[in-house]
Amino acid sequence: MPLPVQKIQPGVLTKEWKHQLDRLEKSHALSRLWQRDLSLWPSHELRKDGGKGLLNWLDLPDHLQADSAHVSQLAHAVIAAGFKEAVFLAISSSSLAAELVVSLALPTRGLKFHVLSRIEPSGLRALENKLEFKRTLFLIASKSGKNLEMHALLLYLLAKVKSAGLSSPGENFIAITEEGSYLSSLAREHRFRDVLAEPRGFRGRFSGVIHFGHLFVGLSEFDPAKIMTIVQEMRDRCSPLTPIEQNPAALLAAFLAAIAQTGFHRLIFRSSHGLSVFARRLVHLVGSSSCKEGKGIIPMRGIWIADPAILEKHCSECVVRFAGEAETSAANLQIPSVTVEMEGVEHIAAEVFKWEIATSLACSLIGVNPFGDPDFGDGRESAVEYIEQITVHKKLDTPRPRLVEGNLSLFVEGELRHEISSLSFERALSSFFALRGEDGYLAIQNYAWNLPEVRTRMTSLTERLGLQLGVPAQLVDGPWYLHLIGQCYKGGPRGGLSLMITCDPVERIEVPGAGYSFGDLVLALALGDFDAMVSRKRPVVRIHMTGPPAQALTELESIVEKALKAGRRKT
Repeated sequence: MPLPVQKIQPGVLTKEWKHQLDRLEKSHALSRLWQRDLSLWPSHELRKDGGKGLLNWLDLPDHLQADSAHVSQLAHAVIAAGFKEAVFLAISSSSLAAELVVSLALPTRGLKFHVLSRIEPSGLRALENKLEFKRTLFLIASKSGKNLEMHALLLYLLAKVKSAGLSSPGENFIAITEEGSYLSSLAREHRFRDVLAEPRGFRGRFSGVIHFGHLFVGLSEFDPAKIMTIVQEMRDRCSPLTPIEQNPAALLAAFLAAIAQTGFHRLIFRSSHGLSVFARRLVHLVGSSSCKEGKGIIPMRGIWIADPAILEKHCSECVVRFAGEAETSAANLQIPSVTVEMEGVEHIAAEVFKWEIATSLACSLIGVNPFGDPDFGDGRESAVEYIEQITVHKKLDTPRPRLVEGNLSLFVEGELRHEISSLSFERALSSFFALRGEDGYLAIQNYAWNLPEVRTRMTSLTERLGLQLGVPAQLVDGPWYLHLIGQCYKGGPRGGLSLMITCDPVERIEVPGAGYSFGDLVLALALGDFDAMVSRKRPVVRIHMTGPPAQALTELESIVEKALKAGRRKT
């Protein structure tokens, strides 16, 4: 099977693209990458251990080959043990492979496959009601396993499996984690069925080869030899032995660097429905790796642009599709774009590997370290403080809302308070939307109820806002987005607006032994991210919804429409 076909159309950035390619060649970046030369990136951002292990992901194709037999045997053992359902806890960035299996409706050895990506109580309860816990297998992929959401879910599900009558609930769990991690310790403590280990030292977003490989080989019955052959061929094509003008990773790296350094940093990903999760994997890799110190690429997936003119305002584009699918790229040939066409899902692990190499090289040109997330920790620390308030004082100490109208409360903090009207909810939102620039974007950070009808209405609202404001608008689900592109909003290029939506849960579900509920945890993580963005002077407002979801959403839709009309009157 041939490798994926990559076509780069730099458009107005042709000269800059060639310049970045020339920089890669003159700096011998490809050879230095494969020689594990960490001087390619700013040394002051590297870890205290000197970055040992940061590039171990380059060896993952070898681990895929070594692990494939074990993964296949494990999958057969799972079926023989009588499991009928499999739930992938897709809380961290390591878990996007699972969603792809579900979205493509791939064969899964007779297992019914579910993905749990949010901890909001209504969605958690809805999934729980579908499961027979005795015959449900839970898969957890996390580099460390230390994040609050993963730990809370693990405690809850272990208790559920035990209450179903199993004396050894750990037999229903499999972990995919790095050697010696906290999650591997928990797995041993609770006697998990198995632990699939990967090398230490690198971020989860660079684990694509092994995570996609495990899912395809283990659950989806793909021929491991075919997958490994394609990955090995891609590695050879991206090596220093391939001339730079023919090297797909180098060509892509130069494109990414060009859009990052010329104001075309809003990279719009387009794909068919079946590849939407794969596109999201690339969004996470490119965005979290490049967005540091006000630099980088703001990747956007799941957006709706009714007016093609929005793309022409300093946007770039990436199209991913299977061979034979209709073209979805923009008609304007001057818009910088890259298109990737794959023959089948067997290509995905190899394509992710190429993007990991290209992104690392692009970051060397941009001047940022792709292996750190310097703006991630502050929000988590604030969230822990909010959780401590709940467990100790049984309440949250938060600022009073700026405005309250019906079931909606508006929160604005920091310097933004001087720019947002306090006359009415309508005028407050209108003045917030007026802060957008032509080169900006809008992120709807959605912590609302995890219900299908809520998701549908929030998607429609996001589309409406993007069309009326004339900027790309994206709906991202919290707290999951924190692991995927939260770094972009706090550390990437400025110009974006963030509208955070939180809510009162419809049901209280306790985290066993923790002293707080899942609803408390969701709100604490939202507030922590809100505080981190305010401290970085990133424009963000929060709307909190109470009462019945349908009624609160109607009020939100109404107030947003009024704000948009007010903005049109001013112009």
